[in-house]
Amino acid sequence: MIGTNPYQYALSCLGGKWKMTILHHIHHHGVIRFSKTKKTLPVSEKVLSQQLKELMEDGLIERIQYNTIPLKVEYILTPAGERIIPALDMIYMWSIERMRQLNIEIDPDAFLVHTQKKYHKCVSEIIDNYEQFCDFVDYVVEKNLSIEDTTADFMNNKEEIVERLLSSNSQSSGENKSKQKKD
Repeated sequence: MIGTNPYQYALSCLGGKWKMTILHHIHHHGVIRFSKTKKTLPVSEKVLSQQLKELMEDGLIERIQYNTIPLKVEYILTPAGERIIPALDMIYMWSIERMRQLNIEIDPDAFLVHTQKKYHKCVSEIIDNYEQFCDFVDYVVEKNLSIEDTTADFMNNKEEIVERLLSSNSQSSGENKSKQKKD
């Protein structure tokens, strides 16, 4: 009996231009919807649909359909999908470092959903003010702003925006300190 090579099995589950990105998007956002993902990623409807179908067949994501009008469909990670995320993180960080060594230009959008502290070391060597960029992304999410609309603004005006964020944070921490003194 000839078995399946584990590397080949992993490649069959993750091999596909958008599969790893889709998995990380679901991990980052908790859930994705087809139409929003299609607008976010430069992928055709056919390819996105096929990649989602294959990820479901491999047991990495689950499709949840709500019987509403209009119909609402969401995709979430399964426990098996959650368990693959640390491996994807390692591949992502290795790729960033390797691309930097080879002077391969990195798509700036690749950083939008990689703002957690675990990515700071490898990405901060590439992007000036990465810590502030992460703070900005957290701020946008916290205030429920559109990250797609505000990211370009950040990249063009980062010094001014970072200054605003820093002064906003110091004012709110000063307010918290004065509230604590009053209490």
